[in-house]
Amino acid sequence: MKKLCLTVLVLCMMGIVPANATVYNDAVGEALGNWGHLDIVSVEVSNDATHITFIITLGGDPIATNWGKYLVGIDNVAGGDTASNGWGRAIAMSAGMDYFIGSWADSGGGAETYSWDGDSWNRDNATYSSPSDIEIPVITTSSITLKTSLASLGLSHGDSFVFDVFTTGGGGQDTATDALSDPLQTAGEWSVPYSSTSSLSYTVVVDKAYAPAPANGEIVGTNIGSLSWTNPAPTNPADTITCDVYFLDAGTSPLTADPNMGPIIADPGVIQIANDITDETVALPGSVLPLQDDHYYYWKVHATDPNTPGNPVTAQGYLWYFFAGDAAPEPSKPLDQYMWLGQDDAAIGGIGDTNPNIRYFEVTASYTDDGKSPIADVNMVNLNWDWANGQLGIAKVSQVHDPVAKTVTAVYRTIWAEGGDPDNTTVLPGYWAIRLEVTDGTGTVQGAQGIHRIFATCGEAAEADPADDFDGYYDTNDDCIVNLADFADFAAKWLYQGSKYE
Repeated sequence: MKKLCLTVLVLCMMGIVPANATVYNDAVGEALGNWGHLDIVSVEVSNDATHITFIITLGGDPIATNWGKYLVGIDNVAGGDTASNGWGRAIAMSAGMDYFIGSWADSGGGAETYSWDGDSWNRDNATYSSPSDIEIPVITTSSITLKTSLASLGLSHGDSFVFDVFTTGGGGQDTATDALSDPLQTAGEWSVPYSSTSSLSYTVVVDKAYAPAPANGEIVGTNIGSLSWTNPAPTNPADTITCDVYFLDAGTSPLTADPNMGPIIADPGVIQIANDITDETVALPGSVLPLQDDHYYYWKVHATDPNTPGNPVTAQGYLWYFFAGDAAPEPSKPLDQYMWLGQDDAAIGGIGDTNPNIRYFEVTASYTDDGKSPIADVNMVNLNWDWANGQLGIAKVSQVHDPVAKTVTAVYRTIWAEGGDPDNTTVLPGYWAIRLEVTDGTGTVQGAQGIHRIFATCGEAAEADPADDFDGYYDTNDDCIVNLADFADFAAKWLYQGSKYE
């Protein structure tokens, strides 16, 4: 059986491996064909808050002989592929492989990640594509290092998984020439399939504060007033992590070297904004507010684990930064609209109709933005009730956002509550205040409200519209057209009034 390296603690003290690294040893000299660059000597697995790293140490030089391929199989959920892997090589895991890393040393090196969806393998990341969660392998004369995001392998903090590491050749159907979990030769021939029964496991451990907000490198507005993060789990579940937080305003240029940000040494300008707190958030003090436009801000959270009954252990935090200089979006006010229920709306949004008892109408607004952080959401919002029992209301049936023109157009239609009478216009005129809300890194900004009213007749709408100078005195039937129909109406009333008193 392969043995887990028992010298990890000593190596950590010597600075050779990260504190949370685990080293797995392999027998030497058992690789198929006795190729040194395919002979796994050991694999070191470690992780930080967002990525996991596999350092594969080999018995030969993968640069001088560069046709080797280096694979990692992950079993972290029920099920999985028990017959193959992301590349279709003659290599499997008997318990089921769920995620797969395939890498190569030739052509400068490269790697891909795959996931099993229950029926087939999907390539999710590749070093030759952008963006990619997996990094280009680091290749030396005796090792190859693979680093990818935890998310790309379906992992998060505290997860444990079973894995194996394989080497293979350049042929598309080649078997495993060596396997980390197997002390014996994996196969006698290149074409003989190999199935791993690995029980090697690793647990994703984070001993530092992680998940900062603002996120590392995020562009934010100058209006943020606090910082937050997630603490690592204490060694003793009964303990509580405490934190010290340090902060630096670096001015208008990013730093070219990591600053000393406590707890032992703090560079000029670095201030401590929290001491021994148990919360996972801290309000920015008045001494650093307001944040300055176009400034870079750096911060660290040093987390101390009481480690009861042992001695406390302080993990110096990751260096995080954010850039403050994002102006908030400015939504415009939708134009006020004065409409009538029977108005022709057949052309509205491509979905209107000619039903005189249903009114479709469009609401359009635009916004301006400096583009320093992405627009996360746009939404046209009706501030009035959509409907009440038996009354007329409106519902949004579509919304189109043009991020280039920075416009948002929503289509609304009138609706009736259950039991309402679509021929009953006594609830008119309807009144709705609608505004555009836009969200970016600074938060959500609410635009001014546009007024949207629906009347029973065109004449009523025209008389209510302050921008419409139509004189409806002679428009006796309220259709906004003065013609013979109005004269006939007038004449009928004149004749009626004349005969009434005969």
